[in-house]
Amino acid sequence: MPRKAKYSTGRKPKVLEGKLLTPNAGVASRYDRRLRALIALMTTETLRGVRSLFAEPHPADVFALDAGIVDQAKHLMASLTFKFDNLFASHSKPIATLMIEENSDASEAAIKSSMSALAEGLSLNTGAITAELGDVFTASIAENVVLIKSIPAQYLQQVQGEVYRAISNGNGLSELVPALQKYKGITERRARLIASDQVRRSFTNINQIRLKNMGIKKFEWLHSHGRTTPRPLHVEYDHQIFLMDEPPIIDLKTGQRGYPGQLINCFCKMKPLVSFDYD
Repeated sequence: MPRKAKYSTGRKPKVLEGKLLTPNAGVASRYDRRLRALIALMTTETLRGVRSLFAEPHPADVFALDAGIVDQAKHLMASLTFKFDNLFASHSKPIATLMIEENSDASEAAIKSSMSALAEGLSLNTGAITAELGDVFTASIAENVVLIKSIPAQYLQQVQGEVYRAISNGNGLSELVPALQKYKGITERRARLIASDQVRRSFTNINQIRLKNMGIKKFEWLHSHGRTTPRPLHVEYDHQIFLMDEPPIIDLKTGQRGYPGQLINCFCKMKPLVSFDYD
């Protein structure tokens, strides 16, 4: 082939570059939608329960002393916590597993596309599931299960504080409903962050195992230039080449070493490289 002929004439490049490995945005979007569906059930029922709790008018000077409504509030929050802790727990593993399965498929497709230009039409086995890759799947699922199960605990703890403040200050629903809307928004944004961050992180973790198994020894770091406050260290790494077995420090505070996309809100990417030592 012309390309191979070029190599044989002594003009072969020292490094061949694969295409940039980019996470599939659809995987993160679907993960986010699944989380938001659960959040919608929780926030809707919570608002309905709180409105019912404050349905009867209470004079401000009596409201704070009303032991009945305090007991009702405790019962309401305990009931909501029990129900949604269990709901999120029961859905956490299926949602996390589905995300990892979709991300594994996305990784396989991305690596195959990245390396196809270098393979000269050869068939690449990018989808093999090794024991090491299986460990990455298991760890990623476990990490996401913990994050998903933390969503109702954080939201309902915030709501509980607002309910008790509304009782003690006598303001009732006038301040409570806007507060619940605020915490709903916070919870939805946190779910979006979990989805996007965990998809990038697991995509990177899966890729680096597969690339090593394929014999890829080097990668190029590409900084995203997308954040208003980028990590200076990651900016410094832009277009630098690293060994797959010796990744750079990605967090100066902890000394953690790793790959593009592994830290929270890191949108950096990697490009696999095939190098030739023939000098």
